[in-house]
Amino acid sequence: MPEQIYIPVLIKKREQEKGLDRSKMVAFSNYFFDTTQGHSQINGCTVRNVYIKEAFDTGVRYDFKGNFDL
Repeated sequence: MPEQIYIPVLIKKREQEKGLDRSKMVAFSNYFFDTTQGHSQINGCTVRNVYIKEAFDTGVRYDFKGNFDL
């Protein structure tokens, strides 16, 4: 699994380069894969899925259901 390698590396890089605390880091996505979310959480990062409500409505046509709703 690539997530086992790149997620800890990216989190550590942010800690070193930006002086960030991993317990305060938040990763946003329109919907994480289970493994990506799991590895982010295992490495101390909070994850937030910020999808739009239309993403789960299969009966409605929408231009792009992968938009974020911040």
